[in-house]
Amino acid sequence: MELLKIPQTRRNFVIRTIKRFNEAGGVMDRARTVRPVSITTVKMRKVVRSRLWRNPQRSIRKMAKELKISRRSLQTIVKRDLGLSSFKKRKVHFLQTK
Repeated sequence: MELLKIPQTRRNFVIRTIKRFNEAGGVMDRARTVRPVSITTVKMRKVVRSRLWRNPQRSIRKMAKELKISRRSLQTIVKRDLGLSSFKKRKVHFLQTK
């Protein structure tokens, strides 16, 4: 009778947790399948690193077009994998102190 007083969503959560515990032997999430890496491979990282080493002022858009990968994938390689940050030089006023 106590089970009927538990709200439906809470009851479903409890049932799922018990089922997961019985299947996996614990309440932690099961291992998820991960999409295999196809673009940000070690080989592609080496290519990008060598190109940036030769010419650090190289545009990410142009390099992505040359390598035939998306701009976002190249940006991920540069920022996350190589630990570099891209920026564009801008002309600003020069301030002098008196």
